[in-house]
Amino acid sequence: APAAVPVAPHDADDEGEGEIDMANYGWTEFWSWARTRGYTDRKALDAIVGRDTRGMTPLEIRKQIQAKQG
Repeated sequence: APAAVPVAPHDADDEGEGEIDMANYGWTEFWSWARTRGYTDRKALDAIVGRDTRGMTPLEIRKQIQAKQG
């Protein structure tokens, strides 16, 4: 039988809202989320956040984007 392929768990955050696993939220998770919203590079992040995002954590950047979008 073929080996089972591990699948990352998905939660309510797939809709852009809900709880996220802050302890395990890294750049991979952030970019998956950001790209679905049209942000493809750091310049796009800097533009929406209104400042240089270097030095910010993925979670901080996400919260800033969500705050700007209401």
